[in-house]
Amino acid sequence: MNKITIQLKAKHYRVIVALFCNKSVADSFRMLAEIKTNVGNTVADDTVVGVSVYAHELKTVYTECLNQTEGVFAGINKEMRELLLPQMQEGVDAQNEVWIEVATFIQQQDNYCNAALADKITQGKDFLAL
Repeated sequence: MNKITIQLKAKHYRVIVALFCNKSVADSFRMLAEIKTNVGNTVADDTVVGVSVYAHELKTVYTECLNQTEGVFAGINKEMRELLLPQMQEGVDAQNEVWIEVATFIQQQDNYCNAALADKITQGKDFLAL
């Protein structure tokens, strides 16, 4: 199983740790140990740090971030996405299989979210037309 290195800000990794530190999945997340080693408590929040992850770890993090309350996580999710997407595109362009797997998953999640939002808009229009 191959890993990829992602570059996020220290504060993003700290949010990831907070999301997973009390969950049973934390035991299977090797990336949490690497975050502890590479980021810890001493790196400034806005410092960009590289952490090696498996595709399943990044996909789980992405899904968990999508499932968080948008009001609380809107800013940090946007920042993480803005940092992650160019890295992902570069990996896809280089034909890196792990990045391709992650990109495919993220596109599927985005399509689902866009369809769910479009459905809610349609429901609102239908209600207002009554």
